[in-house]
Amino acid sequence: MKKEVIINGYTVIRKLGEGGMASVWQVEKDGKCYAMKVCNSDDADLKKRFQREYRLMTSIDDIHVLKAYEEGEYNGRLYFIEEKAECSLKDLVERGLTTKQKYQYSLQVCHGLSAIHQMGVSHRDIKPDNVLLVNGVAKISDFGIGRFVERDTTTITVTSQSMGTYDYAAPELYEGEGAFKEGSPTIDIFALGSLLYYVFSDGSLPRFFNYRQVSADIFPVLQKCREISPSDRYQSVDEVIVAIHKVKEAKSRYMTMSSLYEDRKKLSEAELAENALDLLYASGGLSELIPNFNIFKALWPAVIHSQPNCAD
Repeated sequence: MKKEVIINGYTVIRKLGEGGMASVWQVEKDGKCYAMKVCNSDDADLKKRFQREYRLMTSIDDIHVLKAYEEGEYNGRLYFIEEKAECSLKDLVERGLTTKQKYQYSLQVCHGLSAIHQMGVSHRDIKPDNVLLVNGVAKISDFGIGRFVERDTTTITVTSQSMGTYDYAAPELYEGEGAFKEGSPTIDIFALGSLLYYVFSDGSLPRFFNYRQVSADIFPVLQKCREISPSDRYQSVDEVIVAIHKVKEAKSRYMTMSSLYEDRKKLSEAELAENALDLLYASGGLSELIPNFNIFKALWPAVIHSQPNCAD
């Protein structure tokens, strides 16, 4: 693959990245940017898996699942075209997310995974690297080891390298190949719980799963996702969505002025003002203002600039 080469109307611009069996290139067609995923292997099993990945992606039509558009072959290499992303969820967590953003992206991932399961597909490699942001929307990607639960045969070889990522892999995957070959929503739910832990703990690895790294209200949801026995986990992603919404609704955006102050650099001026005023109005004003006067004084310029009518 070389720059400026034109493949079926797509002009190759630059290489975006490379993994174990594929490389990804930025391409353009009719003034729009796309990503071209190219299979780098001649191994028959890996080529089958690459083709199945395309079938899986095109079988699911959901805003939170990365779209694939067309497939082809160039110089003996299989490829398919997909949406081009700005960054991964892992990148966003490393930069820092507000509490509001953590819930926003977590729920988007849940809705995408729910759509995947509703189509009878098991992803089997849910992790922050495989959630991409396209125009600010989280989309699940990389179905390289996914499968149709009811329709796929088990003829594609399963190796230790293709059984998901260790930090996110359900324990039953290491008790034999059967669970992995069959695929199961609870395998993905375990991985989802690990992903949510990574998000809500500001980037702590799931292998060090610890209640001290996340808020007490969300921890039980993460723990139930990651139960050792599949039967003890949530049995559907929709159950996880309901549980997260309950936590989110029971939790005001910021409980105290000091917690808002800690997040001030992650928020826009308008968000700072909105949250500071919410705290004041919810408490009747003075009861929140007096013990936090120095903090509110530091936030006041953003408040008065964003919402000058609130000065009274």
